[in-house]
Amino acid sequence: MTASFLSSLSNILAYGLIQIASDPKTDGWKWIFIVEGAITVGVAIVAFFVIVDFPESKRNTFLSPEEIATVRARLEQERGSSDGEKVTWKVIFETVTDLQVWGSAPPAAFSVIFAFVVSWLADKYRVRGPFVFFEAVLAIVGLAIIGFIGSPTPRYIGAFLGEAGANALIITSLAWAQNNIRSDAKRSVGTALMVMMASIGGIYSALVFRQQESSPQEL
Repeated sequence: MTASFLSSLSNILAYGLIQIASDPKTDGWKWIFIVEGAITVGVAIVAFFVIVDFPESKRNTFLSPEEIATVRARLEQERGSSDGEKVTWKVIFETVTDLQVWGSAPPAAFSVIFAFVVSWLADKYRVRGPFVFFEAVLAIVGLAIIGFIGSPTPRYIGAFLGEAGANALIITSLAWAQNNIRSDAKRSVGTALMVMMASIGGIYSALVFRQQESSPQEL
């Protein structure tokens, strides 16, 4: 959610960065890569020394023994292990050759193709509302299939439908809002408001769909 909110302000940031160049029209784009790249590298270096990977890390000086035990218990419940494993070439090879790892690739690829097709149709016929409604229904149907059907094959099909509907819904909804707002400044504010309201949905769903009410089924 934080990434989505920050990305909504990327155009404003980019506009400010290109003004650094003596000729913003021809050389301004370079400063976007230089400044944002330098910030990314700097934050990554700081994060390497600041962020604690696992509770038993030597850099973990802020958790009490009771809190460490709680974190380990949660990791055991969620992942089946609370121990950190070193990434080696063997682990990389085993991961790349594991077919289950690639199980999420086809639904994601299908969602991209679906989004392009829907976007093209919406632009061709100059209408957004019916497509937004269809995408929302498709996402709900896909989620329902995953949540309430026990057989793996239908649930995998539900992943195709759910991801395609959800991803295309974001694109079409944002485009619909942009089409109904005239000035660039208002478009930027409108996009930020839509992203913030969507983030509220993420918070709401986290409180409604609680862990103790989850289904034991896994895809």
